[in-house]
Amino acid sequence: MISSFQLRLLIRLVALGALGVLISCGSRAPSKPETSGMTQPTPTDAALFGVPPTALPLLASPENATDLSATSDPALSPTTLALPKVVIYDDALNASWTLTQSTQVTSTLQSREFVAQGRYALKATKQGSVGILYFTVQRGMRTPFRRDKVLGLHFRLSGGRSAIPNDALLVTVVGSNRQPYWVPNDTSVRLDGRVTDSTPLFSETRLYFLGINHTIPAKAWVDVFVWLDDLIYDPNYTYITGFYLKTDVLDYFYLDDINLILVP
Repeated sequence: MISSFQLRLLIRLVALGALGVLISCGSRAPSKPETSGMTQPTPTDAALFGVPPTALPLLASPENATDLSATSDPALSPTTLALPKVVIYDDALNASWTLTQSTQVTSTLQSREFVAQGRYALKATKQGSVGILYFTVQRGMRTPFRRDKVLGLHFRLSGGRSAIPNDALLVTVVGSNRQPYWVPNDTSVRLDGRVTDSTPLFSETRLYFLGINHTIPAKAWVDVFVWLDDLIYDPNYTYITGFYLKTDVLDYFYLDDINLILVP
């Protein structure tokens, strides 16, 4: 039985056409939060970490494209790999999830303005200086989302009629060691050597750390993958209880085809 980390390495090697490569065993090391660069400081200094967390080169840089997903490496697509997944949003929000913890953001769950697939997309509109679109697992969910059973988070992103700079949005996955659903003021996850509790415990990761190496053009959709093992500054935890997208730049953005990619 190979680990999720080894599985992702194998996926990348296959995508590059490498054959007969031996994959060495590894484990996910304890980590520290990375810098957010927004309104909340973090205890780490980006200058001390010259190389960012490993990011997959998912996208090329076509101009005037209307759908950039076609430029992503198909071997890295969860659909192509037939990896199991849990759908969080596809025309409707999964009943086990809620957006009630969002702040300074209004969400339209059935927008028809810009749609990547199906009939609808989710539109998030910022209402204040910093908008946080927060997806959280509800109490009474059908199945807990164990961290060791999840490879990553995938979603499709568009700015609609506006472009999205690759530093304009932060993505964060949060978890718990106590409850399989989100609860306020959960202190069950700790980080060794943490100096202050006023900074984010989980990494707030910008798009350029996720392989988005260019501005997303207007009227374009891109696939965004957040591989959990690449969040090397995150603490260890047992359950995934939510994730959020945070911006102080974008007035609005669109999401579609949101899912958790699972370990086979």
